[in-house]
Amino acid sequence: MTEPAVASLAAPWTEADLETFPGKGNRYEIIDGRLIVTPPGTGRHGRQQLRVGMALASALPDGYDVLTECGMRLPNGNVIADVAVVRPSSRLDVTWLDPGDVALAVEIASPSTAQFDTTDKLASYARAGIPSYWRVEQDATAHVYELDGGGYKEIEVVRPGSEWTASAPFRVTLRPADWLPAE
Repeated sequence: MTEPAVASLAAPWTEADLETFPGKGNRYEIIDGRLIVTPPGTGRHGRQQLRVGMALASALPDGYDVLTECGMRLPNGNVIADVAVVRPSSRLDVTWLDPGDVALAVEIASPSTAQFDTTDKLASYARAGIPSYWRVEQDATAHVYELDGGGYKEIEVVRPGSEWTASAPFRVTLRPADWLPAE
């Protein structure tokens, strides 16, 4: 799999720059003025994204919603979460949601995004005050983080073959084996 391209200029990249790029299937994000371009995910990535979203949707409290490919305007840039749970009354007619609208951000790891999911995005979501963050590895292992002060604390690791019930942002049982393709 191709690694993401990271570009820098003398002046930092901005949200306005994102509007000038062609849609050609790549994902364009900005973190701390750096442009990050990643290729489309694999079928496995898409399946995990859909299955995680379905698990969340099955447990949603009234008014909350689950989005895929959710754009967020964070204090240090613009990112796109693979899956997000948004709070009641969030505006869904905008490209870039306010981080205060997001109760949970989920990243599904792929060879091209794993490094950013565990470093830049983790720190960016924490800095933006998003209370819950899940990172799902390629083997469907889920790392569950909760905001603790200025950063995230990993509170659980849920592997295929086990299950665990999260209490935040609401009660939902994680069953990573359900996110894997049938063998």
